[in-house]
Amino acid sequence: MNLLVNAEFDEPTLVEAVVSKDGYSRFRVPRAWQGGVLSVPTPFRWINRIPEGAAHTGARKLSGVRSFHVYYDYGTFSAWLYQRVPVTPSTPLSGGAHVYIEGTDGAVARVGIDPLGGENPFARTVVWSPWATQRDAWTPCAVSVGAESASVTLFLYATQTNYVDPNGVYWDAAFVNGTPLGGESQSGMQTVKLAYNMRFRAGPGTQHTEIARLERGTTVTLLARSLDGLWLWVEAEGRQGWLATQFITTPDRVMGLPVMK
Repeated sequence: MNLLVNAEFDEPTLVEAVVSKDGYSRFRVPRAWQGGVLSVPTPFRWINRIPEGAAHTGARKLSGVRSFHVYYDYGTFSAWLYQRVPVTPSTPLSGGAHVYIEGTDGAVARVGIDPLGGENPFARTVVWSPWATQRDAWTPCAVSVGAESASVTLFLYATQTNYVDPNGVYWDAAFVNGTPLGGESQSGMQTVKLAYNMRFRAGPGTQHTEIARLERGTTVTLLARSLDGLWLWVEAEGRQGWLATQFITTPDRVMGLPVMK
């Protein structure tokens, strides 16, 4: 069972993941995905640029009606997409995607899974596939791991060393095949409608980054809870994050959810 949302990048909606300090460069990613870039300053302006992200409907797609194109012509970038998905702990799973590399030698891509559900692609816990290096062809990338928590994170990572035009990658047909959290299908999970406008956060607490604002009436799926039950890990509008319990539901519904550590 593919646990990803918008796995084939067929939905045209893009959201901003990274914005430069001057507001000029913006890396946009598909709905339900998040993204990041390596932005370490160097003496050379063409290195570590913030790339463009675009829904691609042309010839370079593997399945469905769109692929996702990440590029920066005459500049290099290191950029990644990622999606965190709920899974049953201590179960096997596999994840991956297909990548099409355009440009010149020195462009590479790979996929990775963090079995702890982290959002840092440079963490030691991430298990990576071999690098894909073939140009002008679709290359499958995949990796298998065992889930070590109630969520795992799939990363799609691309980088290059030469600045040319064109210079980018296309991603398509991503997947995380595994056992859903609790062994249930998404349709079997609890859902509630928000009675208030709420801040959607990256972690269980007000100290964590606000990733979105959810409007009153939004339907959210309850996936898990914090150990103290004060925060709920939910899915809303194709993204996963945390909401304060007190504004959503009653304690009896919360304590029956698995704990997300």
